[in-house]
Amino acid sequence: MLNLPTMMLCTGLMTLSVSIILTYALFYERREKALVWWCAAMWCVCVGCFLLMFRAWESTFWFSIVLGNAAIILGYGFVWAGFAQFHGHPVRPAFVPVGALIWVVVCCASDEFRNDFNSRTMVISAIGAVYSGFCAQLAYAIHKEERLPSALFTFGVYFVHCITFMVRVVLCYLLPIEGAMNPVAGGWLSLMMLEAFVQGAFSTFIFVLLVRERSERRYRLAAEIDGLTGAATRRHFVENANAVLAAKPKAACLAVLDLDYFKRVNDTFGHLAGDAVLRAFGAHVEKRLEPGMLLGRMGGEEFALLMPDMDQQRAKDYLERLRASVEAMTTQFNGNGLKVTTSIGLAATEEVGYLFDHLLAGADHALYVSKEQGRNAVSAFTPAMQLRAVLEDDGSQTRVSLRKKRVSRVSVRAKMARDRA
Repeated sequence: MLNLPTMMLCTGLMTLSVSIILTYALFYERREKALVWWCAAMWCVCVGCFLLMFRAWESTFWFSIVLGNAAIILGYGFVWAGFAQFHGHPVRPAFVPVGALIWVVVCCASDEFRNDFNSRTMVISAIGAVYSGFCAQLAYAIHKEERLPSALFTFGVYFVHCITFMVRVVLCYLLPIEGAMNPVAGGWLSLMMLEAFVQGAFSTFIFVLLVRERSERRYRLAAEIDGLTGAATRRHFVENANAVLAAKPKAACLAVLDLDYFKRVNDTFGHLAGDAVLRAFGAHVEKRLEPGMLLGRMGGEEFALLMPDMDQQRAKDYLERLRASVEAMTTQFNGNGLKVTTSIGLAATEEVGYLFDHLLAGADHALYVSKEQGRNAVSAFTPAMQLRAVLEDDGSQTRVSLRKKRVSRVSVRAKMARDRA
């Protein structure tokens, strides 16, 4: 058997402590606006619980029961707004106090309702079920989009809370509680109040965990995803590529894509134009990736593409289509239509094996062939490329075995430029 004012005192003290914790966390996580809503929610619940302590006196009905419950319901509105903000949905502040306003209007409209504990509980529970259901839905959406570990747990907590509210409505109708103002809570009401207490305690930890996990995710994505193009960073791409190749798929291909004459774009239109071209190129390729493919930015205007479960001929056909689509692409920048092409080198596991370094070296050498053939072309590595003609300073050519020495792309480009000059 539980005394309601005592239970409200315990809940108020608990929410006071968690409100202080959230307020403290807010100073260190100002970037996350959802924490503002959640902090306001816990303070509202805290105030509401302390007001409900005085429910034993009939003279305090409006002050305690009406305003106290209105503050708690308003807190649920703030929790819902926090989840909406966290998920990226626009929050309309006018909708936040709707539940509290409905409660106040119903209390003002009927003396019979005000004097019936079960009717009041049914209305509050129905409003709480709606808010909890919305919160559970948003938590599940967050889980699907960001895969935050605590998001699924949050969904479970608020889903159970929603079900509890709905069960409370049914029990108030089937097994009504005696007493108008301050009944002694026993039986099912004790369990319901205990669940609400536990849910309130969990909420604070849920809010803090969600904010912390998102912060960690931002740092992780910053290390794994290139902020300009959306492709994987070199380090992350190499790690994932090695993991895929270690599984020994039936076939796999690695391509190196290099934007032709990219320096001209920077020199003519500026580095912002170059950034726009890289951003557009990354998005363009990303849309055309097939399941399982990995795209990474290796540096500057050079990208790498891993194509597991694809033999050399299929990979070459795919890359030819990709090359043609890039050639047809136009990037708009300050009224200028910027067009680029890409040279592509391809290496297949059937030619060089499953070591990433060998695939990258083979794709690099094939890329040199595409450049030498006039650019905007796709070349596949073959054993015949293991001997290449290299320009010397005096203009003569030397054959170099690529098994023993990897040709420096920078030196070859420099020598070719001097030769053309």
